[in-house]
Amino acid sequence: MELGRRSSHDKFTSLSEKFVPPKKLNSAKRGNRGISKETVKEIKKREKAWIRYKSSGSDRHWQVYKFIRNRVVQLIRNMTRNNIRRS
Repeated sequence: MELGRRSSHDKFTSLSEKFVPPKKLNSAKRGNRGISKETVKEIKKREKAWIRYKSSGSDRHWQVYKFIRNRVVQLIRNMTRNNIRRS
């Protein structure tokens, strides 16, 4: 029984080495191109506020999340408008 598994595993390994392309390593993160540091900080705050709201479910945490979310949307819209005007 063990011999059958081992030979199947060996066949699978050899076929995967032959036909499956190697995994590419992303050495550089994609980053937030064109997004200001202020906006990135607000996005992180928004994510933390969402986690806080999901864990508690309180109305207060929802209001905090909603305020930060709207601020992030406004920052991104302003950034987009400014970039379009420059072009």
